[in-house]
Amino acid sequence: MTNFEYASSNGFRLKGNGVSTGGETLRACYGYEVQGRKSSGTKASANLTSCP
Repeated sequence: MTNFEYASSNGFRLKGNGVSTGGETLRACYGYEVQGRKSSGTKASANLTSCP
């Protein structure tokens, strides 16, 4: 199952996504510049429980 997280504070841009399988969730998170361009991101292997 894939879950998508959106942040209303930045125009409903994608904040992160998580893929769940076998009781484990791998999550990737994204950050954006003021202009709306993606400026940072983590890989799913970063073992995050939530996106900041």
